[in-house]
Amino acid sequence: EIYLYAADSQQAGALFDAAFEEIERIEATLSTYRPASEISRINAHAGVEPVTTDPEVFHLIESALTQAGGTSHSTAPLGPSASSSWAWSWISAP
Repeated sequence: EIYLYAADSQQAGALFDAAFEEIERIEATLSTYRPASEISRINAHAGVEPVTTDPEVFHLIESALTQAGGTSHSTAPLGPSASSSWAWSWISAP
């Protein structure tokens, strides 16, 4: 759900478009269902070799894992292959 506060409908339309563009950008980066996403790339290499990702993704993953706390691996933010602390130790930001 998105709430927009704008001076007029033109500004609201521009804000609405910008919000959905950002949602699409985040989904394209963090989706575990899109093979070309950064999370899919990280998962493909989890436990195989060290993975470097950009600082934004690194901090989002770090935050998600912290908030997940005791979440089971099947529902963890990165999916089962990359959510263990062992696999997480292989991910770094430049």
